[in-house]
Amino acid sequence: MRTHKSTGLDAGTAAGSAKPAALELRDVHMVYRGAVPVHSLRGVNLTLARGESAAVVGPSGSGKSTLLHLAAGLDRPTGGQVRIAGASLAGLSDAALSGLRARHVGVVFQQFFLMERLTAVENVAAGLLYRGTRSSIRITAAHQALKTVGLAHRASHRAAELSGGERQRVAIARALVGRPTLILADEPTGNLDSANGARVMELLHRLHEAGAALLVITHDRDIAAAMPRRVEVRDGLIISDSRAAIARNTGEAANTQNTQDTVNAENTGRHQ
Repeated sequence: MRTHKSTGLDAGTAAGSAKPAALELRDVHMVYRGAVPVHSLRGVNLTLARGESAAVVGPSGSGKSTLLHLAAGLDRPTGGQVRIAGASLAGLSDAALSGLRARHVGVVFQQFFLMERLTAVENVAAGLLYRGTRSSIRITAAHQALKTVGLAHRASHRAAELSGGERQRVAIARALVGRPTLILADEPTGNLDSANGARVMELLHRLHEAGAALLVITHDRDIAAAMPRRVEVRDGLIISDSRAAIARNTGEAANTQNTQDTVNAENTGRHQ
């Protein structure tokens, strides 16, 4: 499997300029109320820089999908703060939140969530509805997005007439049509065979390489291994983050080098 390189961007920094991170979660909690409250997330901190890509892994029930729904602004946390492209979701009306998602977020779900009676191009164009874009512009952009995912020839076919792999590519086209800052993918290969799954991941990586930040929720260890950053969630907590490990190792290496430089300087002084 192809391994994709990190852009090397620090949190909150885009190439050539300082910009807010694509996604920030600060001390985020999510409790589902009921007779027995369910603590799905317990103080999660996560930053995804613009242009960065990462995989979130963990067992079923670990909180991965809850994290994605909060990152997409589809749910609101019971505690903590979520920021998308620098904008806090706290206090936003539903309409304002929908507008923020439309401008900055593209989501690809395992179940596709296409409208069966609409054509492929109509499904993709629906991704621009909350932007207030004119119909003719939406359709033109949708055709271009379908071309990008290799489905220009299926534009006029209804969703019900498409294969699983084609349906997932239409879902990806819908996510990318607005050129979002952030693409979130929830088990994007879960309902596909290995060949179609590989093609879908290649498309997602191409979108990332074009500039979008990419966060993939997956059970697939091979997919996670191909990502430059891996975040593991368990029992509502982030228990490991390869970026943090890299930063820690880099800091330790720098400290070791500084110590060695000091020793060398002292030795040089004694021998002069």
